[in-house]
Amino acid sequence: LLLRSRHAAAAFLVAWVTFQLKELKWFRIPAIGFFLLMCLSALYLQHHYVTDVIMGILYASTTLAIAKVIFRKLLNRSMKEVPTEAIAA
Repeated sequence: LLLRSRHAAAAFLVAWVTFQLKELKWFRIPAIGFFLLMCLSALYLQHHYVTDVIMGILYASTTLAIAKVIFRKLLNRSMKEVPTEAIAA
């Protein structure tokens, strides 16, 4: 059974957020370090196999992609419902 490392997934998401928000630019290097140490410690302590860590990263990436699609659809739907007078004002 292939398990995903949610520790690797969470650390990946933390690093991803730092690249999305300009306010967190200063935290990029520590976040990448946190991500790498989380992955390496899971392997070193034998809590996960390499495939588990890879699946955790893929799990987080897939979740992000799905969330982006849903968010864009909801945003487009809400923009269609706003009267044009409200946008111009």
